Amino acid sequence: MARKKSSAVQRAYTAQRKRIQNLMSSYRRKGYDVQYQLPSIPKRITPASVRRLQRITPEVVRKQTFGVDYETGEQITYEKAQKQYAAERRAYREQIAQASQRQR
Repeated sequence: MARKKSSAVQRAYTAQRKRIQNLMSSYRRKGYDVQYQLPSIPKRITPASVRRLQRITPEVVRKQTFGVDYETGEQITYEKAQKQYAAERRAYREQIAQASQRQR
């Protein structure tokens, strides 16, 4: 049997869904705990359901994304975790720069 062609609305819905899934997986790869639940696929995909997915922005997902404080093991918000990880990277780069200066 031939595969049934999907409508433009269905293609738009799958594209929006994939966009959100890619966003969530990128946060997971960076070490964050994403607790956002993607809405389930409706039986009938309508333009309204596409608009509903379009309203899910990275900011909406970030509000339900957490990092881990390495010292205490607590869950911290995405913004605090981002600042903490940046500070750790900065300190590591400075440490490497000092080590390379000592070798000279």
